[in-house]
Amino acid sequence: QLAAADMDAALDLQCEAAIEDKGEALESLERHVREEESAAKAKALATLRAELLEQAAEQQAAALKLQALQRGRMARAKVAKLKEAKAAEAAAEGGAEESQPPAAAEEAAAAEEPAP
Repeated sequence: QLAAADMDAALDLQCEAAIEDKGEALESLERHVREEESAAKAKALATLRAELLEQAAEQQAAALKLQALQRGRMARAKVAKLKEAKAAEAAAEGGAEESQPPAAAEEAAAAEEPAP
């Protein structure tokens, strides 16, 4: 009976050791799975971050283009106003000269020139 008890104890130790080994193997496998999941999540986050950065760059480029278009419109409007003002000024000056008859305008111009 003593030998049978020793054998049972030895078998129990072997079973416990096998269970412990399997537990360690299971923990190792779980750790490996977690690491792979973390790596996959990190890769997905990196991809998402790159996409977001690309979208931000595209939005910034679009905003700059819109700003340039708006500045161009404003500049063209300013030039048009300046041209209108210059044309109105020229018309006002031309209108004053045109109000005199052509002969009178020539006589006035001749009178302003010094005689030789």
